[in-house]
Amino acid sequence: MISKISFIFTENIFLMKNIVSFLVLGLILVSCKSESGTELTPETYQINGTAKGVFNGIRAYIVETGPRGRQIKIDTAIVMNEAFSFTGIAKKPALKSISINGIKSVLPIVLEPGILTLEINKENIRSSKVTGSKNNTLLKTYLSNYSQKPEYTFNFIDQHANSDFALFLLESLIQSKNKNIERINKSYTLLNKIIKKTPENQLIGDKIKQYLNANASKANLSIGKTAPNFSAPTPDGKPLALSDIKGKVTLIDFWASWCRPCRVENPNVVKIYEKYHKKGLEIISVSLDKKSQKNRWLKAIEDDNLQWHHVSNLEFWNEPVAKMYSVSSIPATFLLDADGKIIAKKLRGKALENKIAELLD
Repeated sequence: MISKISFIFTENIFLMKNIVSFLVLGLILVSCKSESGTELTPETYQINGTAKGVFNGIRAYIVETGPRGRQIKIDTAIVMNEAFSFTGIAKKPALKSISINGIKSVLPIVLEPGILTLEINKENIRSSKVTGSKNNTLLKTYLSNYSQKPEYTFNFIDQHANSDFALFLLESLIQSKNKNIERINKSYTLLNKIIKKTPENQLIGDKIKQYLNANASKANLSIGKTAPNFSAPTPDGKPLALSDIKGKVTLIDFWASWCRPCRVENPNVVKIYEKYHKKGLEIISVSLDKKSQKNRWLKAIEDDNLQWHHVSNLEFWNEPVAKMYSVSSIPATFLLDADGKIIAKKLRGKALENKIAELLD
């Protein structure tokens, strides 16, 4: 299945969604004419297809996959005399698919400016012949030899490191379920030259790099790792660092005054704090309130009787401490031991109380 620059290689391996367009448009510098005489601009695509055995009036489509896997038909052609043709504008090359009524499955293609020729095999559309560009040749080679072994895709990328298609494939891997971060990073390094080739490729490279950086941060937050130190303003504007808090057990609690689940959880945290503070429990709450909500933040602290340490830069989801801890939803908790190492995460309610009891009783 091909998506809005995305497709599925197998059900269990590589799911490609919402992939950024990546190929070079600058190669087509002048207008040209197709075989039919239609003038082609630098952004025009023309797909000429033959479909032996397909009856007149059958519709063919260029398809992309939208949100939640919904199939979107972006262009339509009618089969006449076992042939059909699409012409349109493709400002940015992208992976799509060709679908024909009455034929099972779809044919993956790279939709890009220029002329593409298809010879449809109605019995097995994926074995259809596609000619017209190096990128479609690479796509066909990849799909023809695809193996369910994840290493095949990485090897293919490495072997074609000077191609835009290799970068396209690597981007798809960050959308897959079973990610090999170390291998993605290795391939990313090999593609350094092609990433710098065009601004479009640089955008994809930046996206992959951001993904790798985010995963590196998550790795630093795994159980047994030392929690990243941070410093943020207290309600009275004074800086307070995590390293300033010395507890046998320390709870980092991400919340906000506007977060209802957080407020519902607060009484439980208060109960735990009152029971275990004298035994060595410290809590530092990091708020994701906005600057305009400072008074609401302070009032929530008072109303909920949160008598422990509080900090916030009041930058909502851009809160630096939340970003450092890869917090994407609240409430979120990190439990640290006396050495500052992470011993538990995402605990709430009775599970949080039981864990602290286990450590301090």
